[in-house]
Amino acid sequence: MRGFRYNFEYSLCSVENNTPLKLTADYDENIVQTEERVLEAEAIMKTHPERFENYKHPNSGRTAFELFDDFKVYFAAWKNSSDSESVASFESARNVINELEEILDEYSVDITEESQAYQQKMQQVIWIGLTAALAVSAVIGVLIIRNLRKRTQIVVGLIRKKADALQSR
Repeated sequence: MRGFRYNFEYSLCSVENNTPLKLTADYDENIVQTEERVLEAEAIMKTHPERFENYKHPNSGRTAFELFDDFKVYFAAWKNSSDSESVASFESARNVINELEEILDEYSVDITEESQAYQQKMQQVIWIGLTAALAVSAVIGVLIIRNLRKRTQIVVGLIRKKADALQSR
């Protein structure tokens, strides 16, 4: 990285006085952020490795965890390389990130499909539950109405008997 950084700084010398220092600081910050973010992604994925271990990049055949290991090697080589080695190491690290992104894209599609299938299943369960509740309510309603009808017929029958008895006197 020393050779690359030296040429980077040297090429900026024609720019305003403080700009090369700011750009160098930005460059260093971007390097740190890139490495941190990739390592954070790895840490997140390692909390549930079983979710990702079956995913392999279609071209390289490597898993995400193998790609993370490759990234560490290529990125470290890039940071410590001279100009001639720098581009190849950078391209390799960048390719690893691209492959990781493709694996994560495939994973997100699968998770979305699983989520949609789960949602559809829950909708079916809700509709079945509502239908069952409606059927139970209808049966209970019919039983209550039938029971009320019988009791009403008994009461009407008793009232008629009483009325008939009172009329016949």
